[in-house]
Amino acid sequence: MNSIELGENHKRAFWSTVYIIEKLVTELEHELQHPVQRILIQTTRDYPDGYSSQLLSRIQEIKSCLASLASKYNLKEEENSLHQLVESKKSVMWEVLHDTAPGKLKRYGTFPAEHAPEFEADLNRLMMMIENL
Repeated sequence: MNSIELGENHKRAFWSTVYIIEKLVTELEHELQHPVQRILIQTTRDYPDGYSSQLLSRIQEIKSCLASLASKYNLKEEENSLHQLVESKKSVMWEVLHDTAPGKLKRYGTFPAEHAPEFEADLNRLMMMIENL
């Protein structure tokens, strides 16, 4: 296989594409192998028996293709610390919670004033739990 050297901008864009596809197929793979009990969404296993193994096989093909493309286009593996990953996820959760405060929800209509203090307290409790991760 011939190596192809992309310009830095194109390489960065393609690296992001490969990263996102790898992340999505890895999440799908995990869901197929280790179903997760969620609070708000329950995944229905509606494929025929044996189809999950076909999907897992196709996922491995995709991962192999991604590895081949990374090699071909000289996409370098990056190292991330677990600490950085946890802090990043906490930051995103904080941002989402902050954007859910009663005052921020006014774009969806007036938030009921009688529920705002309790709602705010619930959000703050959750924020403290996330902060303690």
